[in-house]
Amino acid sequence: MKARDACLVAIALILRGASATDLVEPTSKDNSDQCQCYLASGPDPGYFQYHRFWDFRSIPLEEGNTFIEAPELVTDYESEDAKDITSAYFGTTAWQNDWSFLSGPAKTSSSVTNAYSPQNVYISRNTTDDAQGSTYLTLRASRADDFMSTAQITSNQQNLLYASLRTRMRVIPNGLSQSSAPSAGDRPVSNPDTGSSASHPVDEGAVVGFFTYHSDTQESDIEILTGDATDQIRYSNQPDYNAKTDSMVPGASSQLTLPGGKRYTEWIEHRLDWYEGTIRWWADGELVLNKTTNTPTEPSGLIMNLWGDGGFWSGNMSVGGQVLVGVEWVEVVFNVSGGNPEEWSLERRDEDVCKVGCRIDEVKAVGFPEVEYDSGSAAMVAHLAHWLLISTTLSIILS
Repeated sequence: MKARDACLVAIALILRGASATDLVEPTSKDNSDQCQCYLASGPDPGYFQYHRFWDFRSIPLEEGNTFIEAPELVTDYESEDAKDITSAYFGTTAWQNDWSFLSGPAKTSSSVTNAYSPQNVYISRNTTDDAQGSTYLTLRASRADDFMSTAQITSNQQNLLYASLRTRMRVIPNGLSQSSAPSAGDRPVSNPDTGSSASHPVDEGAVVGFFTYHSDTQESDIEILTGDATDQIRYSNQPDYNAKTDSMVPGASSQLTLPGGKRYTEWIEHRLDWYEGTIRWWADGELVLNKTTNTPTEPSGLIMNLWGDGGFWSGNMSVGGQVLVGVEWVEVVFNVSGGNPEEWSLERRDEDVCKVGCRIDEVKAVGFPEVEYDSGSAAMVAHLAHWLLISTTLSIILS
């Protein structure tokens, strides 16, 4: 939804005195009716058959919910309140067709129960960064006395087989001026008890994940550990650990410094390209890493989460600690294997149908693909030559 349209919707709701159930359904998340396939930039662009874009920047206002206040912290993960959604937006058909919340405790051998709750997924209003009151999706993790209350959303489409997925997100720093997440704005920047400091303004003990998932041995990850320095990022293909030898799998995981002096507390476009035999990771359009070890081969879903269990990987968050993650949008181009049993799911298309190809990178507006070639156009040969030149050049550089 465009910003102007969102403003008109918000005004209309206020004038009507609309209830939460009157929330306008979000517009289509496939902004490319004429496109038959999609090209992602990179060494071997190939093509993908489907495109989806979820934009959280212009969620319409609801009566009694201006997205300024955060939901109450979860203090009992077994309570019914912990299972409630936080906004009418999450009750729309558009959301429920595409995404599901994880609720309840996860299986873990660690000392701290990791309990997911829809109460930790909510819409916030951005009053910083000259954002003019735009919105974003928030994931929250907080430490209670005897458990971690965490967040996860999972795509209902579970048959992705190769994809390019991106999201623009940030870990929201403690003490952020005028934050629309009061629990972040009110938290001290420096707190030795939670590991927060001027140079590391987030509480330790949580993991941010954006990844494809079929099983624990068929998974490709972008992860941020809030115990890491804010310029660090983790990329991996699972499994990255060999239990028989009690050692890491060579080449399966990497801890890297974000390019260009970037910090995970800033808005960054994180991207993962999953091709047959290869995974590539990007940050703000810059190629950071390639991997061929343990590249997934099975149809998968998409997961975004924020969790912690007091274990070796996540670290142990102190009681009272809290981490917030803001997500402006998620964009995915993908192919599928077969079809999901649900009626609305996408099925595999004829691979020969790609007469109109659209690029999703270097476009005027993110989420709106632009025609790169049209088989009925005289310019098609020039467009294909352009992509071939880019592919060949990058392949030489990376070889």
